[in-house]
Amino acid sequence: MAKSIEDRIKESFNQDDKEEAFKYMDWINSSIIAFTQTIRRNASLLVLLVAIFELIVGSRDATLSIGSFKISRNSITLTFLPGVISFFFMQIILDSAKVNRLYYIFFAVFKIWSPEGSINELDQLLDQPLPTYWSMSSTSIEHQDRLDKLEIVSSTMLLWAVIIGVIAFEGQAYYVLFPAHASAIIPWAVSLLLTLFFLVFGILFMATA
Repeated sequence: MAKSIEDRIKESFNQDDKEEAFKYMDWINSSIIAFTQTIRRNASLLVLLVAIFELIVGSRDATLSIGSFKISRNSITLTFLPGVISFFFMQIILDSAKVNRLYYIFFAVFKIWSPEGSINELDQLLDQPLPTYWSMSSTSIEHQDRLDKLEIVSSTMLLWAVIIGVIAFEGQAYYVLFPAHASAIIPWAVSLLLTLFFLVFGILFMATA
């Protein structure tokens, strides 16, 4: 049976390893920054692709070029665009789950570096700037102030809005893209299967976050 992260940390550091624990927390912090930047970039791309899709399907003659790709109402690229959007959704959730794990590791190492600070949850005050819809606050009720409570409520509501919005978009997208001719059903079906795959795994990753 695999050892838990907390057990591995306890075996790797002790109360005399203050300097090493501090260095490791600094490395964790760098990784968290890298992941959060990737999450923001992918979220921006997701929103941009949704806007492009809606623009194309809303205008019969609109054509957009992205690099060597040209997207128009009847292009195969448009058929697979919802699948690309669901992939970015899954990637955002996966990266978020990884950041959650990094925070858990940070808290465990911080407990070794400053036991009293951990008891007073000072590590909870060291969050990186995160998207509004994604709160990492796990402060106990005893130490929650108004800002913590407002952040938890707003981020939970926005997170569910994002999830429901993506699912609603995908449903609308495949309804709009449903081919009038049987010859075009195969790429539509393949795109739909890919989208379902990414959405399902995105939700599974969310359950572990």
